[in-house]
Amino acid sequence: MRKHRVAAFLVCVSTAVGLLAGGAAHADNTITDGTVTSADGTVIYYTLFRPASADATHQVPMILHSHGWGQSRSTSGFNDWLNDGFGVLSFDQRGHGESQSIATVEDPDKEGQDVRALIDFVATLDWVKLDAPGDPVLGAIGGSYGGGYQTIGALKDLRDRGATRFNALAPEITWFDLPESLGPQGVPRTLWTTLLYGVAPPHADYIDQGEAVGLATGDFPDGTVPGTVNLKDIFYRHSPRWFADNGYNLDIPVLFGQGITDNLFNLNQGVHNWSDVLTANARSKSIFVGYNQGHVLPEAFPLGTNPSGNPCIDDWDAYERSFFHAAFAGLNPRTKLDAAAFNLATSSNDCIRTDDISTYESFSPAPLGSTIVVSAPAGPPVAYSLAAGPIQIAGVPHLRGSLTAAGVDARAFFALAVGMTPADARVIQNNVMPIRSLLQSVAQPFDIELPGVAVDIPAGSNLYLMVASTATAFAGTTRAPGAIVISDAVVDVPVQ
Repeated sequence: MRKHRVAAFLVCVSTAVGLLAGGAAHADNTITDGTVTSADGTVIYYTLFRPASADATHQVPMILHSHGWGQSRSTSGFNDWLNDGFGVLSFDQRGHGESQSIATVEDPDKEGQDVRALIDFVATLDWVKLDAPGDPVLGAIGGSYGGGYQTIGALKDLRDRGATRFNALAPEITWFDLPESLGPQGVPRTLWTTLLYGVAPPHADYIDQGEAVGLATGDFPDGTVPGTVNLKDIFYRHSPRWFADNGYNLDIPVLFGQGITDNLFNLNQGVHNWSDVLTANARSKSIFVGYNQGHVLPEAFPLGTNPSGNPCIDDWDAYERSFFHAAFAGLNPRTKLDAAAFNLATSSNDCIRTDDISTYESFSPAPLGSTIVVSAPAGPPVAYSLAAGPIQIAGVPHLRGSLTAAGVDARAFFALAVGMTPADARVIQNNVMPIRSLLQSVAQPFDIELPGVAVDIPAGSNLYLMVASTATAFAGTTRAPGAIVISDAVVDVPVQ
């Protein structure tokens, strides 16, 4: 299977697809390099892998592949895909590798248009199977930035043509809402934004401006500072969320792979792609796999657990190929693969298989009744008791209540945690989420998502709400002085 857990700087920021080869190459498989020209004149470079079995009388479906941020296309490998009857085209996204122009972070009218040009080219190959003239039998693979081109490319095709020419997708560790990924609640994930900026290819100047503003202010750039870039709006338009908000929904099977320990594009992002981007019909044929891998930077404060593995799927590449075989044959891939809708790795690397992650039980934090107080920026994390094990949780929890804040810009960080006592409780699967509030002397209701998790809590252990005034992934964004008080606090937990 491809590896997605990361440990070193250059690997972690450009993770996505790792090991692509496998199996013995057939002697007559061919590999060629070429280019297509996008609508704005940008030249996009690709490597095309043609299986020995493919010709005008024996046509095969095509799989597009692309790379992570700061990487380039694959010019070798894919032997198992070719031997299994697929053609593959791997391409350098604009600004990356040999392709021209600058990276704009999946602008639908730039990177999305490049995908359209590639589909147009693939449809001219006499050895590629077609659904109709100009419409190839087509799938896509890749992770992180290599997942973004899939969702944006398919949604742009849908927006501009009325239907997407992709028959199925398999995006991994990618985003639904890019501003929310990079700066949830307007609080930048500074470790990630700095790492990504450090390996950036030639890129649009709004990325430079955004990085400067974010580091200087500790706020995700939204244009409220006069003369600064509104990166929040730009990146919103480069997100599947924009398409979903405007009524564009994909009606094709999708195999989602999402990292639960991923603290850049977390489980929540994948779940929203599932629930908000796909039609109900598409969801009935799609499969969601959550694994303990992805863009992983260890959460040291508050201290979290950081497992690694994909206990739900033994061989990810083979599983992808089986998924596409079923989709291209007009079958229901979930039925064909005898899969649950959701297949989620737990913090102990077991697998929870379920068709429903929307059943909730509500808990009030103890021992302070239903009131939570966070003083910023000092003090250790505090664990509030929610429930005793045994309990099994899978999905995206919520925290709601009434919020009062003192200070100019009060911030705190929240997550579910597990331990035998509050003193030994640890954040589940490496993720926290911020709450941010300006000076607010009158209590206001709120409801926010906590990081998605999958966990089996045994008897003798307990579920906690962990609250901290600072967090590793958001270094440099803490505000002082300030305090947050949450009254009538309730945590809605997705139980199984």
